[in-house]
Amino acid sequence: MKISEVKKRLLAEEELTVEVMRNPGELSEWLLWIRESSGKSFMLSSDDGVLIKSTDTTQFFYMLKSYGFRQATVIF
Repeated sequence: MKISEVKKRLLAEEELTVEVMRNPGELSEWLLWIRESSGKSFMLSSDDGVLIKSTDTTQFFYMLKSYGFRQATVIF
């Protein structure tokens, strides 16, 4: 799911949750998963289609807070 879609859905007050998980292909990286209320989940990507990933989860939390998320689940 692209960042612009996440922002749009949050403004429309849709129920979305976010999970921070390790990248199974590269364990030093973390990925963001957006989960809809139906249970369907998507990896977060930029509006250019580039997968959002980082080795520093702190960046994720600041970014998610700026989008309107108030909590995230971290899965080790």
